[in-house]
Amino acid sequence: PFWSLEPVWRAKHIKLSLKLNIYKTAVLSVLLYGAETWVLTERMEHELDGFGTNCLRVILGKKRIDHVPNTLLYELSGLKPLTLTLRERQLGYLGHALRLHGDNEPAKTFALYDPPHGHHKRGRPKLSYTEYVASLIYVEKCTRDNIADLARAIREFAQNKLKWRSAVAGVGAY
Repeated sequence: PFWSLEPVWRAKHIKLSLKLNIYKTAVLSVLLYGAETWVLTERMEHELDGFGTNCLRVILGKKRIDHVPNTLLYELSGLKPLTLTLRERQLGYLGHALRLHGDNEPAKTFALYDPPHGHHKRGRPKLSYTEYVASLIYVEKCTRDNIADLARAIREFAQNKLKWRSAVAGVGAY
């Protein structure tokens, strides 16, 4: 959807604030749809942030040959890198799901679900969603055998809304 709006991005008579609102509403909402459950790899982070800075360069009218650093792009737009925005959204949603009332809520039950079946493939084990969340909020590391203990620690941490909000703010700090 970004390039379909190219006439808007290139238009000189449209205010920057309106362009950024359109970008956040039309582009980011489509790009990050369902991203609350993603496990971000380093490659995904680079691709997301690269896409975001390229979009900001077009919106702000800055070419690559101008050698404008990404930090200046974020400063001029008032936005943060996409990975920071995404991590905030991920932890915000997870905290909301873990604090739902009632133990039978599907979102609460399956928020940190780790299937007990299946077998591991050869090589380095992939990062589970529970381990990924623990790395974001800096919960004590557990071994792969103790995923249930790690999930329990995350659930307990999420019950304190103020501590959880500070962890979300720490993840999204730029």
